[in-house]
Amino acid sequence: MPLPPRPFYSPFEIATRWECDVADIIDWAVAGHLHILVLIPPCTIGGRVFSDAVEVAPSDIHLLLRRFDRSSGKVRIMRMRYPGEPEWTVAVEGDKGVMIGQLDLLIAADDVVAFEGRYVGSARGNSSVGSGRYDWDGCMAAMLIHARDYGLPANQAELIGVIQDWFIGHSPKGEAPDESTIRKRLNPIWQRIRDAA
Repeated sequence: MPLPPRPFYSPFEIATRWECDVADIIDWAVAGHLHILVLIPPCTIGGRVFSDAVEVAPSDIHLLLRRFDRSSGKVRIMRMRYPGEPEWTVAVEGDKGVMIGQLDLLIAADDVVAFEGRYVGSARGNSSVGSGRYDWDGCMAAMLIHARDYGLPANQAELIGVIQDWFIGHSPKGEAPDESTIRKRLNPIWQRIRDAA
């Protein structure tokens, strides 16, 4: 007997499927094309008890999936609604809200199918950001921020370690490109840095 279809996908799965950056998923949610859900235990927000699949506002979780310098931590959600409801229920004094992280975020399969029916031709490959398996553009932006805040690493091997740590901390499964792949991308940049020194 075949299994039932999956009811949810993570934004990371969808970004891979559509060959875009996960930040694009959040941007499309902000524009109203997708709805971001989380599965929660019962909690009280604004005098209502919420549980199971609830929708969260994309702007409330943007920090987790922004294009550059994503947070690997959690954010406190203080407003939510059930899918299909027109208005948000907002926390009142005394409400604790719900802490959620990147891996808690979901998109309903029906939402994915509807989006693909409207935009799949233009969604695939319409962004160079994060193309392929790894978010190289996000990594390079993070390396610029790292260089600004801490200076350049003493050698290329140290920089490769910093890059691998960034990928591990910013991928859903803690994956990173191997050292030789990073070195191939880094060599031209590192050579220019050395030539300019």
